Amino acid sequence: MRCRLAVTLISASFIGHAAEAACIAGAATADELARFRASPGAVLAQFPFGSGGLTGAVRNLAATDPALVPLITALIRGADARQKAALAAGLAQAARAGERSDPAAALAIQQ
Repeated sequence: MRCRLAVTLISASFIGHAAEAACIAGAATADELARFRASPGAVLAQFPFGSGGLTGAVRNLAATDPALVPLITALIRGADARQKAALAAGLAQAARAGERSDPAAALAIQQ
């Protein structure tokens, strides 16, 4: 339940602050964004055990294009506990990256 709440809060923050969240080192490429949009669930198949790989992929996708956050949060339904933790961690890292690049975004996310 805590994981779902954290993901929901982070998701809501990103939807309203797309421009601020798009600044991150290691951003997703246009090809990665297109592949994710075409088949969001493939990222869970790529990282069946969760892991830092899934966390990093989610971080880069969400930070590069915050409009993808609803697709990312929808993955929770089909994810196991480790994958859910990695999804939440990736979204949290993307939120923190946005905080460092734009203090106004950081304040909005905290509220």
